[in-house]
Amino acid sequence: MQETEWRVKPSYYYLVALIVLVAASLGIAASLSLTLLYKMALLALVSTYGSIIIWHFGLLRAPDSIIRLTCTANGEWRIQTNRCSYEAILRGDSTVTTIVSVLRFNANKKRLPITCVIFPDSLLPDYYRRLLVAARMR
Repeated sequence: MQETEWRVKPSYYYLVALIVLVAASLGIAASLSLTLLYKMALLALVSTYGSIIIWHFGLLRAPDSIIRLTCTANGEWRIQTNRCSYEAILRGDSTVTTIVSVLRFNANKKRLPITCVIFPDSLLPDYYRRLLVAARMR
């Protein structure tokens, strides 16, 4: 099998899910029976933390966000993050579906596995299907 590369871009589905969760958290914080000062502070905290999560993880700007995956001909994977690159092996407990894929890798430099969640709209058209095939063959 030839070497294949996938460039991961921010997912619209994931961004919508994050925005819904932050909005629900704001709704819950607003409905608490607290004094106005505490409620405003809590709403500011939830808003700030939610925007940080959306900026870093939803838009793939965090240092450890995976921005490129490459499957080599010998079955190993190269993972490119915003900070560095890893050689890795796809684990057997990875989940690959048509809706979302959760790929878990064992990297040489990392003690814990690296997890990558990919939605179909994170890749160019037809590349998600290629990722499914490559992950199932390994």
